[in-house]
Amino acid sequence: MLKLIWSRLPGGVILKSVQILILISIIAIICHFWLFPAISAYINQAGA
Repeated sequence: MLKLIWSRLPGGVILKSVQILILISIIAIICHFWLFPAISAYINQAGA
């Protein structure tokens, strides 16, 4: 019984970490294309 649970566990852990990595990369892409230009535009406005 324990061996069956143990053999299924790593796949679930890998799947969960892959989902977390995909989520992090989506957030990073959104930040890169939306947040960074807004920050740099704000800095340019404040500096000018």
